[in-house]
Amino acid sequence: MSTPLSTGFTPGRPEPLFRYSGVYRVSGNMAAYDVDRDGRFIMVTEEPLPPNPRQINVVLNWFEELRERVPTGR
Repeated sequence: MSTPLSTGFTPGRPEPLFRYSGVYRVSGNMAAYDVDRDGRFIMVTEEPLPPNPRQINVVLNWFEELRERVPTGR
């Protein structure tokens, strides 16, 4: 949101700075956006989920695969 300021820092009516119809990613207590030196906003976004997912992926024995890929040195 943006708002014009008049003398004495009296805020005017807030208006959207830009429109974004996607899903904005929240990153805990860290900002998931930044402002470029050109004034452009750079945002971390996520793909929207389909309204009715039709597929569920179940991974079996994932711990064994993890153990093979990341040896613990024991």
